[in-house]
Amino acid sequence: FWMRKNGTDVTSTTRAVTSNINNGFTTVALNYTINLNAGDYIELYWAGDNTNLTLDALAASAFAPSSPSVLVKVSQLQL
Repeated sequence: FWMRKNGTDVTSTTRAVTSNINNGFTTVALNYTINLNAGDYIELYWAGDNTNLTLDALAASAFAPSSPSVLVKVSQLQL
């Protein structure tokens, strides 16, 4: 996972996760603080070294509610 600002990779935002859990799940939680000006935009990217990479949303079950594949929270901070 990493972030791009205005189409350019943001330094030091890459996070790598390795899992050898057969059909298991790994949660990735990221917090970034980045300064933006009017008209700036951000993009979140992810990649893998094989075709087995998926971001799965989970359906509700008898014992748990549904779960999205990705959550993004954006907060405006005034300095």
